[in-house]
Amino acid sequence: MNGSVRRNFVFLAASNMLAPVFSMALVLAISRLRGVEELGRYSLLMTVFIVGQTIAGFGLPVIVTREVAQAPRRAGTYFVGASLVSLLLVLPLLLVVEPMLRRWVTGYEMGPALVVVLLTLVPSSITQAGEAVLLAFERAPDFVLINLAETIARAGVGCAIVFAGHGVVAIAVMLLGLRVLAALAFVVVLRWRGVRPPLRPDGAVCRSLLREVPVVGAIPVVNAIYARADMFLLSSLSTWAEVGLYSAALRLVDLARTIPPAYARSLYPVLARLRGESEAEFAREARAALRIALLIVGPICLGLFVLAQALVVRLFGPQLAPAATVLRVLCWTLIPLGLAITLAQILFSADRQAIDLRVNVVATAASIGLNALCIPRLGAVGAAVAMVATTALYAGLQYLWVAGNITRPRALGHLVRLGAALAAASVTALVLRPALGEIGAAVAAGGVFAGGLVASGLVTVEELRQMRVVGARRAEGTI
Repeated sequence: MNGSVRRNFVFLAASNMLAPVFSMALVLAISRLRGVEELGRYSLLMTVFIVGQTIAGFGLPVIVTREVAQAPRRAGTYFVGASLVSLLLVLPLLLVVEPMLRRWVTGYEMGPALVVVLLTLVPSSITQAGEAVLLAFERAPDFVLINLAETIARAGVGCAIVFAGHGVVAIAVMLLGLRVLAALAFVVVLRWRGVRPPLRPDGAVCRSLLREVPVVGAIPVVNAIYARADMFLLSSLSTWAEVGLYSAALRLVDLARTIPPAYARSLYPVLARLRGESEAEFAREARAALRIALLIVGPICLGLFVLAQALVVRLFGPQLAPAATVLRVLCWTLIPLGLAITLAQILFSADRQAIDLRVNVVATAASIGLNALCIPRLGAVGAAVAMVATTALYAGLQYLWVAGNITRPRALGHLVRLGAALAAASVTALVLRPALGEIGAAVAAGGVFAGGLVASGLVTVEELRQMRVVGARRAEGTI
């Protein structure tokens, strides 16, 4: 992992980890003060909000980052072009989706709250374009600080709203106000970094971006439906209590799922440059990235599996203890997710985003079908089972497409070694938990897992020695 990737990864990972931690404060306030059903309503509101933020850029940020990384002087032109195209596409989308949500959702407050949340797509079009430019400049700390400030404000103001006795409509208004402030902050920071947006948009750039929308714009839409089909179907096919249990487990998994995208986003500008410079270096970096991605998600997955009961009860209270079973299933999505997100960056950097769209369409259809089959029978656990299966399918299809069209990833051996180490550690935890308790079993499982990584060769002794040397030099302040 080179210096710029490491630095940006640290900032993105820290932001992605801290954001859900601060958001968790609001979740805990709702679950303890308003109950599991209100938590279910809030979870649906935030699902629509997150899906909206995913869709708002219509996939153009990946194009903007790639183009600006190769031609930094055109940053202002691409920022204005992407913002304008996104805004023009958002407005008709709002007119179509708003009446659909009103018919679908029941409840006095939910309809108006969802309409307000949809309006956040307008400022989000600007924030997405701004992030793309700053990422191309490898200035991750700039947009990390903006997003983190918004998240902290969301948690603090949201908790005050809940304590004051207000509901989801007030929370939705807060979300919209903070999104507007974030958009203004991006404009200020871009000017500070020397980006001078032209007074008139470049027609050629706008037309070029608009031509990309059918493919790259469909990817986040399909991906958002795929990623949140579980919540939408669970709210339709089961009870608010089941939605609350699932959302509690999902909150913890979502916290863990912030790490792989942070690594992938920090890697993307590097891959985009290498693709145009050296095919051999591009292939080498891609293969190394897949191994690192697996090493990142493996320990997190194991920790969630072993400590599920303790995490759920201590965070959400004993009334949500059944969510631990959901968490033990859902945590296994992290392994294929780590592969899938890294493979997606390889596809984008090679200008093969159409392949990613095809994979998303297949995975979305499978997700909807499996959730519809499993949820009526198993409730929240069924949604978790469907998510694990479809994420594995998603990663598998991407792997095959990358191997057949770009470069051979050579990651299956790494996956087998990681799986063996995780299996040995998980069995150790299950066997020792009655005698040692969850914490003791977790420590023992961690030791078995680390030994398995070294014994299988997934992590070498030389790498451990280098890490120890670097750590010692950092502690001494020599690097």
